[in-house]
Amino acid sequence: VSADTTGTEIATAQYFGNDDNGAYEKRFQALLAQSRLDALDRTNGTGRFGHDWRDVQNSRFQATYRTLQRLARPLDKTELTPTRDKPGEDHFTGRWRMSRQTLYLDAAARPFAPRIFSFSGLEARSVEIVLRQAGRKPIDIGGSCDGPLAIRASGRSSSIAAGSAFHLSLPAAETSASLFPGEALTRCDLRVRSDLAPAGAPLTILREEVADPWVAALDSRYDRCPVPDPSGLKELDRVFYAGRWLSQTCALPLGKPLLLRKSRDGFNAKVEALLGTRLSDSALDKADPELPLDFTHAPKLRLIYLSSLEFKADFSGRVMERLVRHHAALGTKVRILVTDVLEREKDDALLHRLAAEFPNVQLQEYRWRADHGAPIDEQISQLHKTHHVKMLAALADDPGRSRVIIGGRNIHDGFLFHRPVDLSRYPDLQQYGRTDGFSLNYYSNWSDFDIEFADPATVQTLAAHLSTVWLRDADTNISRPFSIPVRASGRLPQASPGISSPRPMRTGTRWRTISSN
Repeated sequence: VSADTTGTEIATAQYFGNDDNGAYEKRFQALLAQSRLDALDRTNGTGRFGHDWRDVQNSRFQATYRTLQRLARPLDKTELTPTRDKPGEDHFTGRWRMSRQTLYLDAAARPFAPRIFSFSGLEARSVEIVLRQAGRKPIDIGGSCDGPLAIRASGRSSSIAAGSAFHLSLPAAETSASLFPGEALTRCDLRVRSDLAPAGAPLTILREEVADPWVAALDSRYDRCPVPDPSGLKELDRVFYAGRWLSQTCALPLGKPLLLRKSRDGFNAKVEALLGTRLSDSALDKADPELPLDFTHAPKLRLIYLSSLEFKADFSGRVMERLVRHHAALGTKVRILVTDVLEREKDDALLHRLAAEFPNVQLQEYRWRADHGAPIDEQISQLHKTHHVKMLAALADDPGRSRVIIGGRNIHDGFLFHRPVDLSRYPDLQQYGRTDGFSLNYYSNWSDFDIEFADPATVQTLAAHLSTVWLRDADTNISRPFSIPVRASGRLPQASPGISSPRPMRTGTRWRTISSN
């Protein structure tokens, strides 16, 4: 978000402007404007970081600052005022974010198999595809695209016209290059060559919102939440229904979710969502990460979301990786979101190898970065401001087999076993033990819980809500709000049986999920 020299116009006007989304856009613009104000204050030492912004003797800065203040003014109110729009689902198409995705490449990863990588330009002002070398052999990439392409590699930039052939190389070890597809580019047909595959393996790059409209609809969704007249509500209900600035879903009937109190039940719910059956107690007692898996009853999935604070290369992680690998080989789109700072060398190797073998498995390693000029405490906090969404969403062709599991458990043996299991036979996996001093490769036993949802509408809603985090701005980590309140008459959601549990529980009849921007 930026203002022109007079401070009277906002650059986002060319990206926002759909009258049907007017109230939602104003809310989103206010969040973007406040984020930009915070960045300006940090960089210039103004506001809460120092002197008054009016002391900055620069007319452009002052004009920009005033305009951003005006756009951010709705945030002065704690609650959002409901609009008179109709409740229901809608889709946002404004262009506001920087899209950056990583394509992992490894010459040793299924060198002769055809592969497809999808990049998302949805709601994006610019798109970058980072080509990351994940192997130990040099790779050559060549081909052509149906639209203009810019390339940045080895410190140099070049522009490739539509239909023109290009070529670039990635040497061994941790090296990368970047592709910047133009707006008209929808497809690239490439070959990836190496000493292991001199003839080359085909690699197709597709614009996701063109190639997969179903996913694009999920990713662009936002909801208009019906809010009853507060004058007729009890205090707690008024708090529950209030529209606030955090991203939240609409109120949903509780339905019949399953409370997963026991650690094995939590892990097995994730296994069953992908495998179609549970692991036996004896299999978990043996804790062999290479145990036989029978995929006879596995559902056919369209999309898998696997979001976790950490995804460890241990028994839990290897089993989940094998389950994901099966669906990836069938062409399922997989999105894995983890925290960069907590992934150790073996964890990275497990996930990078998976993503390199199956480009339809996309991996985001979340890292929060402080703004330029931020104070020292914010610079340090880059180590502990992390992504903390823990969720597995399996969206099936048969909606009745779709599942979402949310809760507090990570993909880590500390959430499944009381003590470290013996994985010494598997050198690529973590062998936890006691460590002296500070270490991020730790083992600890946690007690937590998960909740499983099988209602198709709930699964779709929670997956769409997570998409706003997946499609966040790559430079600032700002994510798009998922809903806006609208005034509606009518009854409250109907009461429901509550959460299934081994013990009776007292529960409410409605719930909603909330995430922070």
